[in-house]
Amino acid sequence: MTNAIAGDTELTATTPPTFVYLRVTTGSTPILQVPLAGASVQLYELDNPAPAGDDVQIPATGDSEKITPKFDITDSKTYEPLPDQLLGTGVTDATGFVQFSAVPNSFGGIFTDIKTTSDVKTGEVISSTTTTRKIVETKADFGVTITAANGSVIARRKLIGLNVPGKHLGTAENPLLIRILTSIVVGA
Repeated sequence: MTNAIAGDTELTATTPPTFVYLRVTTGSTPILQVPLAGASVQLYELDNPAPAGDDVQIPATGDSEKITPKFDITDSKTYEPLPDQLLGTGVTDATGFVQFSAVPNSFGGIFTDIKTTSDVKTGEVISSTTTTRKIVETKADFGVTITAANGSVIARRKLIGLNVPGKHLGTAENPLLIRILTSIVVGA
């Protein structure tokens, strides 16, 4: 006799989203800023490489060796940052405004500790233990890649928020101003 259970499940995010509001402008000088309309904006959580000043507490890494009369004990500790996380893509409106609602990852990378014990005389591995753990990142680091309507990439991985403490970057009424100090031939 076979028993079967049927049902529906739903995953619910336990982390509230972060709201990011941006206004993208361009021009050759800060005084001549004009909205950049129709630009594609990709929002990232930056991890690899992490921006300078990132709050991720990376444990000590490196190799060590301890030799006793019977054992050769090696310990290799490494850290690998997670890849940048694409949080969303939006297109700026006529005023250069774009908004995002996203849940950035809460980890900066993976720490791995490999401990190996070998017999000193024979070189035979007696034991090897690998421990991995995710390293927490409590505050997100936001960056953008911006592509103008004509296909020109005008910013790549541009840091716009380092160690953002809350669940907002800018507001709908007062978006974070992203100034691209370059000339763009619009419509080319």
